[in-house]
Amino acid sequence: MFFKNMINQPLLHFLLIGIGIFAFYSAVQDSKPEFPAATIVVSENDLDRLSLGFQSVWRRAPNETELKQLVDAHIKEEVLVREALALSLDQDDTVIRRRLRQKIDFLTRSAAAGLTPSDQELKAYFEINAGKYQTEPSLSFEQVYLGETASQEDVTRAQAALGEGADPLSVGKAIMLPKRLPLTTGALVDRTFGQGFFDRIGTLNPGSWNGPVQSGYGMHLVRVAKYEPADLPDLETIREQLVRDWREDQFNTFAEAQYQRLLAQYTITYPGNGLIGDASE
Repeated sequence: MFFKNMINQPLLHFLLIGIGIFAFYSAVQDSKPEFPAATIVVSENDLDRLSLGFQSVWRRAPNETELKQLVDAHIKEEVLVREALALSLDQDDTVIRRRLRQKIDFLTRSAAAGLTPSDQELKAYFEINAGKYQTEPSLSFEQVYLGETASQEDVTRAQAALGEGADPLSVGKAIMLPKRLPLTTGALVDRTFGQGFFDRIGTLNPGSWNGPVQSGYGMHLVRVAKYEPADLPDLETIREQLVRDWREDQFNTFAEAQYQRLLAQYTITYPGNGLIGDASE
């Protein structure tokens, strides 16, 4: 039973696939034919790669002249790269080091792309991470600004005008705030009107003018048009996103495991100044 459970573990699949990928690329590199340092060989694979690159941009194959130009550019690049390597210009170069790390990450990520969670695994992942996929509550409303402060007389007068059918745009005082907002999440409402405004108007009865309600700018009358509470979508509705996120999590787990496996092959020494660690320990 233990062996069967281990076989079904995605992390084990990752480790095996990842080790296989690294071993394959290592074997490919080792099997490349050796040529004198001053020899540049343009292979059929090089021609195919250059042609495919041209086609991906121009949507057609290169003609003879264009292919010759591509080959000349490839040779020039190879010459300059070899000279740069001979001068150790690749050493301590942040951009080159970052690019090499990205290529290793790509090899690792290619293993993740081949994995597909079972329905049971996806359901469990969804349940564990449900909060990540829950939609935020939102509401649509319109508001009338009464000023930094508002007397009961101001409130009564504004409510009476609105009750008689006055255009909300003609009631209240001018301010650089939206008079109406469509369905909007709490974070955006609070960013516009001040912290806590969404929670205050979220308790109002939709369809009627209520208030005054305090914002970061003063007092308002508010009419909520629609309130939508937080909601958790059905698994099937977001299946594609779930699979992508599951793969990303699997990749991160595997990448760390792969790094630890590679790290174990190295001995790390530190300066003996006690700031990081004593190299003698």
